Amino acid sequence: MEKGKKTNRKKIIGFFLVIMMICSLELVFTEEEDGIFVKAAKKTIQVEEELLVDTICYTALGDSIASGYGLSGYDPTVTHSAIEAYREQVTEKLKTQYSNTAILSDSFAIDGLRSTQLLSYLTDKESPQYESFRKAVAQSDFITVSIGSNDILGPFMEEGARELGCSLGELYDTLNKKLTSGNLMELFSLLNSAEKMNKTLAGLPEDMDIELASKAIAEYNIEGKEEFNQICVQFAENLQAILETIHTLSPNAEIFVTNIYNPYRGVSLINPLNSICIFDVGNLAEFYIQKLNEAFTKDSELYHLIDVKAVFDAQEKVPVNANVYGSFGIDFTLEDYNLDPHPSAEGHTLIASLIKQEMDSIQVPTRKALPENNIEFRAENFLCKLVSSNGNKTVKIIGVEKSTKTIVIPDTIVVGGYELMVTSIGKKAWKGDKKITSLTIGKNIENIEKQAFYQCKNLKKVKVKSNKITGVGTSAWKKISKKVSFEFPKKCKKTYKKLFSTKR
Repeated sequence: MEKGKKTNRKKIIGFFLVIMMICSLELVFTEEEDGIFVKAAKKTIQVEEELLVDTICYTALGDSIASGYGLSGYDPTVTHSAIEAYREQVTEKLKTQYSNTAILSDSFAIDGLRSTQLLSYLTDKESPQYESFRKAVAQSDFITVSIGSNDILGPFMEEGARELGCSLGELYDTLNKKLTSGNLMELFSLLNSAEKMNKTLAGLPEDMDIELASKAIAEYNIEGKEEFNQICVQFAENLQAILETIHTLSPNAEIFVTNIYNPYRGVSLINPLNSICIFDVGNLAEFYIQKLNEAFTKDSELYHLIDVKAVFDAQEKVPVNANVYGSFGIDFTLEDYNLDPHPSAEGHTLIASLIKQEMDSIQVPTRKALPENNIEFRAENFLCKLVSSNGNKTVKIIGVEKSTKTIVIPDTIVVGGYELMVTSIGKKAWKGDKKITSLTIGKNIENIEKQAFYQCKNLKKVKVKSNKITGVGTSAWKKISKKVSFEFPKKCKKTYKKLFSTKR
């Protein structure tokens, strides 16, 4: 056989065996564009000021580890469904520590989340999660962050599929059909029986040489892959940006960041013929887990590092749901094993204990009351003022820092860690703004003061979501575009047509 064909065969066999070991993780770690968004029911704060004082807010950010995937009762559509999850245990700790204080606990965890996505949710205004994530962070006194595991696994699987000449979906389909039954010996014939890979694998022999497979794996050097090294570099940049953003949004919050453990420590593939280890899965994972963990700084001013890896490494068996410890021999049957790498209930308890130990040295004072009315501040590109509506603290939009074509008046804005309703648009807020062309008015607006949008000559589209508006000041809509169209809630159309007249 030609030298080039032998090399290609070794690459294919090597990648196949690597992929086989982790193929069952598809449902857990593969990234989807939108993912499963696990979000707590938010509590819009609309209460008397004195009731706002004694409140502690805790938010869990991150991936499927933070969501409690794999635990009893876990439901991605229900917040706090996995009662054994570390965030639930931390919540109970806070309730005990601050016994006379209301504890608001939220989960913002997405299964399969990568660091690039989390950063986008916190910084990209076009992201649908932008407002909810930022509000949750801004109102938090305690924040936990679990991120990074998915950054490397997804690309690694994609690399393996490319080497085999198929799509990632085709690879999963083929492997899952074959691996649901049978022992390790059958794996060496899989390459020849994979229907969707016949073209790529046409030159391979019918009788797979196990010794050849052993050699191929031994010689494969994943550590030299520039793509994976760059992923580690990018993760470090993303993590720093994520934590800086969190700190900016909530400068007084205590932030606890968990590093990345190795779920496959002690797991190896054994040659069924001679019982010699031909592939150490744990060591392969260890190399890139160590590189990712270099991004975490023990002595950081921004956060508390929770060294999960060190504690998990100290256990006799890694406390994960996977049941793959020891060696894969000739009698290894895949269907008898669980390859889920998420923390077990024991693992979550260990993580929670580390966080709680760190919390014991921290004394967070109960939250201060909001300042007096008429205090002006900036939030989300808006110029704002604290006011009262029906005896409750609310927000008035009085202008904008930077004019844009599209303006969306939010339903709520976070002030000093509190989520307050936006109830009014101030006098001359956008007067003479020639840039604005489209306006959406949030659902909590009750009043629009005079000349709010006077002489906005290019304003052509106004969507009103609020059905609470009782007052619109004179000339609020005067001298805007003659082609303007208003969209009102159905039950308010008749009333609003007169109220929003451009002739007033």
